[in-house]
Amino acid sequence: GVLAVLIWTGLAFAWPAGVALGTGLVLLALGAGSSIPGLIAYTFSAFVLASIALEEGQNQSAERYATRAVALDPGNLEANMLLSEAYFRNNDFNAAYGQILSARKLGSADASLYFLTGKIAYSRRMYADALDALRSARALGSSSDELFRYLGLTLLALGDTGAAEREFRLAIYKNKENAQAWQGL
Repeated sequence: GVLAVLIWTGLAFAWPAGVALGTGLVLLALGAGSSIPGLIAYTFSAFVLASIALEEGQNQSAERYATRAVALDPGNLEANMLLSEAYFRNNDFNAAYGQILSARKLGSADASLYFLTGKIAYSRRMYADALDALRSARALGSSSDELFRYLGLTLLALGDTGAAEREFRLAIYKNKENAQAWQGL
């Protein structure tokens, strides 16, 4: 069942543009990947499968695939961030925080790294750290409704209701369907 689906999915991706993904999915299905090209494809496939699982809300599977991707390539910033996000979505905030700290040691400080750090810190009730990270994400160009919502929640937790209300209004302006931002008002 699952093995056949992974093999056929891998073969479908292999023609011609997604050779690495297709090869990796086949290798992942077969448990192979000892050669360097196989290992690269295998790592890439674990990363892609983790991303897809997160997108589909299959957080346990995402964690499993992201763990595999990090084990195969511990220096991969995106894989480390993906594993941190998987831990976060599985409500394992301590593991998410440890993983995001590892990811931050790996390199470039971009808005998505700071946003993820901020929402994890907020979930751990580390509000001052969350505020610093979320403000850094904003300074680096992030402007998603979720960023504004987390800023609002953090400011509210810190007792700054006026600033929190401004952030919730920005979140609603960016996405009128953001029910959680409406609840903040």
